[in-house]
Parts: sequence; C-alpha cells; structure tokens
Amino acid sequence: MDLDRMLFDSRKMGVFHFDMETCEMSHVKDLSLIPPPPPSPAHSMNMDYGDTHALEHIMAVMGMDRCISALGSGNDDTIFALVEYCICVSDIGRCEAVTWYEGNQVRLSHPKANLASQRISDAIEVIGDQDSHRSFFMEYLPLVTGDKRIMAAIDSKGVVNAIDSEMTQVSNHNGDVSVEVRLITVVQIGTGMPVYFRTVPGNVLDAVTLTQTLDRLKSLGVDVAFTVVDAGYCTISNMKELSKRRVNFVTRLKPNLCLFKELFESYGDGLESEDNMVPYNGRIAYVERVQCLIGDGVTGYGYLVLDTKKRHTEMTKAAEKYERGEIAMSELQDVVRSAGRFALMSSFMIPEDTVLANYYLRQTAEQYFDLVNGYASPSPIRSHDAVKMNGAFMLSFIASAVLRRMQILLEGTGIPVRNALLALRNQKCLVYEGHIHIDEVCGKPAKAYKALGMKQESHRYLDGNTYREI
Repeated sequence: MDLDRMLFDSRKMGVFHFDMETCEMSHVKDLSLIPPPPPSPAHSMNMDYGDTHALEHIMAVMGMDRCISALGSGNDDTIFALVEYCICVSDIGRCEAVTWYEGNQVRLSHPKANLASQRISDAIEVIGDQDSHRSFFMEYLPLVTGDKRIMAAIDSKGVVNAIDSEMTQVSNHNGDVSVEVRLITVVQIGTGMPVYFRTVPGNVLDAVTLTQTLDRLKSLGVDVAFTVVDAGYCTISNMKELSKRRVNFVTRLKPNLCLFKELFESYGDGLESEDNMVPYNGRIAYVERVQCLIGDGVTGYGYLVLDTKKRHTEMTKAAEKYERGEIAMSELQDVVRSAGRFALMSSFMIPEDTVLANYYLRQTAEQYFDLVNGYASPSPIRSHDAVKMNGAFMLSFIASAVLRRMQILLEGTGIPVRNALLALRNQKCLVYEGHIHIDEVCGKPAKAYKALGMKQESHRYLDGNTYREI
C-alpha cells in the first residue's frame, strides 16, 4: 500500500506495518495512516446527487461534523460516507458500500473515504470503544439537549443475532425468547431526537439498567428531570430511587406487583362510573386517581385505568380461543375480570384527563425504534467482537439522529423521509473537466429542498481536493 512507510495489506492480517529492523509485523488501527484506494476509472461521470447532498446539508446544520471528528477515527470521510450509506441503502450490507460510493457525489464531497470491506471493519472497530463514544457524546449532547435538564423517554429493544459474543445472550422479554443484545436508548420528549444509547447483554433485565443509564447521562453533564418508562423498568426500588433523585416519572405498574393488586382490590369496584369517564384518542377510558405509598415514606399517585377498546379486543380474542377449545371457562372468566385494566404510577399529581397523554409520551421512544428499524438498522451484525458491534450501533445512532432531524424539517409537507430521499436521488450531477453540473429540480424534490432550508444549485467545481460552489 505504501512502500516508503512499509504499509502492506493482506486478507489475513488487514493493514499492517513491517519493521525492517526487527522483522515484526504490527496491525495498523490508525486510519489516517492508511492511504485511500486509487479512484476507479469512472465508466460514467453521471452521479446521484440530491439525496446525499441533502443529508450533508442537514449534518452541517446540526454540527454533526464536530461530533464525527470527536470519534477520533483518523478518517472522518469514511465515517461520513458510511453514515450516508446506512441511510440511503439500509437494506443492503455494508460490503456493497464501495459500489454505491463510486456512483454517488459522496465520492467528490468525501474523497478520502475508504469503503473497502476490510477498511470498513477497521473503521467500525475504531469508533466502537467507550473512549470514542464518550468523546462523541460530549460534543453531541449540547447540540441536542441545549438545557442540561431534559424530559426523556427510556426504552430498549432486542437486536437479534447469532454471533459469538459475551453481549449476545438468551433473552426472555415479555414472554418472547430470543438470542439478542439489548439496545437501550434515551429519546428526548418533544423533539423525538435520540439523546444517548448503550448496550447490555441480552439476558439483563430492563429494570436493573435504569439507574445506570441515568448515572451515565449525568456523568456526561445531562440530568433527566422527567422520564416516562414502560412496565419493564417499573419496580418499587426504581420508583423510590427516581423519587430520591427528584426525577419526576410516569410509568405503568406490572400486574404482578402487590401495589397493583392492592389498588384494584381497594378502588377497582367503582372505577366504571360517569365521574371517571375520560375520552382519549377516539376511545372511552375510565380513570381514577389515588394517592398511595410507594414505600419508605415515598408517596406517589396511582391511576386505575379501564380502556374500553382494549377490553373489547381482549375479551373477543379470549372468547375465540375458548370456542376453539384452547382455554378453559375459568381462564375465560379471568380474562373478562381483568380485560382492559391497567394501572399507572406518577411521582406528581396529574389531572385524570391528561395522565394517559403523559404516559403515551413514551411512544416517542417506540417511534424512534420504528425509524431505526426502517431506515438505519444496525443489523445484520457480522462481527464476533463486542467493540465492533458497538461501532455498528454508533453508526446507526448517528444515522437515526440525522433522519429524525430530516423528519422534523419535513413535517407539514406531506412527504415522508423515504419518499423525499428517493425523489432527491433522481437529481443527478455531471462531472466534466473539474466542473460539476447539477440537474434542475421541480415537484417533490423542490418541495423537499425548501423544507430543508436548502437553495438549488446549478454548478460546483473541483479545485484539487476542494469541492465547493462557484
């Protein structure tokens, strides 16, 4: 690769340095030392332009360039190109990134990117260690949170894989058994922007990760003032700990908790009354607020809820199972008694007619995971190294942050993110003798340009390695 510096490349070792004096070979991890591959002869200088140009504009406005530089990869161009590839070609493995790169204007805007398969693996390893992650979040968090006290939804998802790693373990999550690594994400309420992520082995319960996640955020200078968490995080000890930290919370009680049973035994009989009726999201619910003791002098507010739509659905399914002989009459009667009932717990008093809206703020996190699964999935994971796995998650996190920002900018246009990217991809550019001639846009791409705050260009030029407007 570079005879003067004695840099060589092999399929077995990757990039290595050979020491002439000691005759020893050492693996090269500093990507800045690895020269980019020579550009392949362009069979056509017509390139895709609009989609990645829009993504680069969004990243520049966000300040993502500083965050990516903080990762310390040694080759920011490679990371930028990989993030854009994850967004634009989310359904194909990273091994095809070099093919995409050769036909996209990213080849001009990030000319030092090295997307050979082995170099991608090296790059992911470099950005997967915890020091890189900490440096990234120290730059990223002030851009997203602004205020140091935030409102956040905390949730997790299992990333199913079959790799040989200490992070991949058998998980039993809500009755679903799988082999996975658990991805915990903190999402800002209001904007839906991802704030932070961490990974834990698949067999670690959600409940034991909550305080550790808050502690790590605090070490990065961010306090959570209010959080919404699902039942998986709801334990008496967690609620007491949140109260001790003065973190306001709304959560759903697990049905197997004694507090849940005590609330419904004491107050459940009169729940379905006109005084407790609350219309919400096209359905009728009954909500009753009760002040109660969480434990050790910590008080909170319990909300007994009966969702009539949910009750009808659960009873219908149970009746169908009974008719097929799948459950006994006693089981059917148990379903009828409990159908549509659940309990919420809050650290502060919330009016009965708004408590459901407060709790369903947690859908912010669920919608974020939908965005990740649809456009920036870290799967498939093809490395048996936990560091490289975390590097893949970091790429996915950056891509999802850019996508969420794009989603916010496109609100009100009626154009979904995927449709906008497809339309913008149709804008091409022609490179000729150092000049870049950019196609005109109209219709949906022009609408996206306006929403994203971009101006339509017709011409750029290449001056050595500089790629800029005329």
